[in-house]
Order: sequence, then C-alpha cells, then structure tokens
Amino acid sequence: MMLSALSTLAAPAEHEISSLPGWGGPLPSRMYSGYIDVGAAAKQPMPMHVHYVFIEKEEQLDAGADPTILWTNGGPGASSMFGLLAELGPLLLNENSLSTPDFKRTGVPTLFSNPHAWTRLGSVVMFDWPPPVGFSY
Repeated sequence: MMLSALSTLAAPAEHEISSLPGWGGPLPSRMYSGYIDVGAAAKQPMPMHVHYVFIEKEEQLDAGADPTILWTNGGPGASSMFGLLAELGPLLLNENSLSTPDFKRTGVPTLFSNPHAWTRLGSVVMFDWPPPVGFSY
C-alpha cells in the first residue's frame, strides 16, 4: 500500500510514457520508464544504472489501497521486459504482432491488449536486474 503511493510520487514526470510504437490508442494506464542510479548507493567503483518500468493499476479506485506488484525475471541474461511484454503487462507482443496490416506497412510489431494483465489487480514495477541485464547498464 505504502509502496504504491511512494512509487507514484517518486516517478519523475519526465519518465512518463505518453505513447508506445505499435499501439495506436491511449495507454491503458499511466506508465513510467527510466533509470535508478544504484552504483553510488552500493559503493561500486563504476556507475550502475537499473532500468525500471512502473505501470499504474488500470481503473484505480483507491490508489492507497491498491497493491504494487514487483516483477523481475532476474539475470543473468533475462530481461524483465520479456515477462512484461509476453506475459503479464497490459500490452503484449505475440505471434500475431508480425502479421498485422500495420506491421506490414510500418515494420513496427503490433501490441495487443492483455485481458489477463496484472495491472488489472495492482500497479506493477519491473526492474532489469542486475546490470547489465536488459536496458540496465
């Protein structure tokens, strides 16, 4: 409960996603993507930046009561973006993404709405962990 409220307040406005390639409509809920600097906090000699995606719950009734779900595929080598885009996210890539008229016209894979998205139950925060897995570096 507290994590959900803190995550929303802590997500910088410049990290908010306004649209996604392959999706022509409004996003199902507010989404954020960016980096968290973890190198200094972990006293690492080199900078380390963890990529995150935060997706608010669809149809929020009481943001303070909605759970925040943490998703990470873990590493090494497995980006959490895979799970987000193929299993649990509100928008999915699947076997039909490369065969739509839009894909044939633009070359951009088509996203499909996920009726079983975890964001129908709560907000989802995803990390690509550890660096350099996925977009983390």
